[in-house]
Amino acid sequence: MQQNNMEIVNGVLIKYNGLDDEIIIPDTVTRIGTKAFFEYFNIESIIMPDSVLYIDELAFRDCISLTSIKLSANLISIGKSAFMGCSDLKKIIIPDSVTDIGYEAFEYCSSLKEISLSNSLKSIESGMFEGCAIEKIIIPDSVNIIDDAAFFECSKLKEIVIPNSVTCIGSQAFTGCSSLISITIPDSVTSIGDLAFENCTSLTSVTIPDSVTKMGNNVFEGCINLKN
Repeated sequence: MQQNNMEIVNGVLIKYNGLDDEIIIPDTVTRIGTKAFFEYFNIESIIMPDSVLYIDELAFRDCISLTSIKLSANLISIGKSAFMGCSDLKKIIIPDSVTDIGYEAFEYCSSLKEISLSNSLKSIESGMFEGCAIEKIIIPDSVNIIDDAAFFECSKLKEIVIPNSVTCIGSQAFTGCSSLISITIPDSVTSIGDLAFENCTSLTSVTIPDSVTKMGNNVFEGCINLKN
């Protein structure tokens, strides 16, 4: 079925074929398929109905003009690299219904400054926010893992709150977070990966609890202002 330049099959939006800069997804859609809006450079805004439950991998990758998107209130998962390279996207609110976000989902969203995470999210996957412009983020206490390179080169990140639910901080998780001044690692964390805080050049203090039994190599490599 074709609807508003959209190919929809059994509730799955397979492919968009139009030239509109504002997209309203019809409420017959339950899933945004793989690469459905891949490299549609002119799209500026998207409104998604609450019927949508899943966004598949690469669905909106490299929509470089996308500045705003309203997600479905019933969304369950966001696939890997779904919004990768959406370099004009500035803000996104992820509803509490979302339990899973794939790796590199928002990688290189270089204008992404504000994000509200789901309170049901299980993990911050590899490269999820790599290269983003986030200044502050509160990780919900549903999260157990901050995976490898999760906040890699988030050079504007000044403040992050890590909850007591997190047990593992992956390799290079915060590498290049050059605006991060201090961080408190909660008592729940048992392992910190290699180069986890590499080149956090503004970091002056860090608290590592006794619960940490495994520390990777060169965790604080290049942290030239780290004193405590």
